Amino acid sequence: MTDLPWHPLSFDVDGVVGDIFAHFAAVAEAEFGITGLDFDSVRNYTQLDKELGLPRETIFKIVQTMLFGQWAMRLKPYPGAAEVLTRLGQDHRLLFVTARPDGSPVEAWVRNLLADLPPKRIEVRLVSDPDHKAHLLAEHRIRAFVEDRLDTCHLIAVKTSVVPIVFAQPWNRVRHPFEVVRNWSEIEALVERFSGENIAPAAP
Repeated sequence: MTDLPWHPLSFDVDGVVGDIFAHFAAVAEAEFGITGLDFDSVRNYTQLDKELGLPRETIFKIVQTMLFGQWAMRLKPYPGAAEVLTRLGQDHRLLFVTARPDGSPVEAWVRNLLADLPPKRIEVRLVSDPDHKAHLLAEHRIRAFVEDRLDTCHLIAVKTSVVPIVFAQPWNRVRHPFEVVRNWSEIEALVERFSGENIAPAAP
């Protein structure tokens, strides 16, 4: 099982597999009484205090609450993500590379999402620096990487031969040279092109 090849397409988690900002909004409302957050207007998610008009310390508390403790496993996947990834993992190992703090249960979340796959088919790597994403992708000989952060896409394109694919989000709606996917149906079509393989249709 461990000698299965890596799938040529690799994935970020937050903003690609999991709807991290819907998760943020759910925690903000349930735990802090904050409603009406408009993420469609967010253009820089590293400055959410300015973008959302919330104190920096409140942003920090929401993020800590959503990434750790009882809320950590409540992150919702985008429609179709689990189904497509489970199909990809039938004949390949899957690599996920995500920027999360140490101790984050994101690996447990991914494994729970893909519970129908053998554990050895899944590898989740946490990085603190985008440079490390580029290094890991090149090391695993990944052909393309789906990412929502444009700065990371540019860095990967400069440092490696990996093809960055942008998962459309409000904060990456600017001119850039990369291909864009808007949902997991489009990712599935992309996979077929990159791997040259046909993916079986989802079971009814």
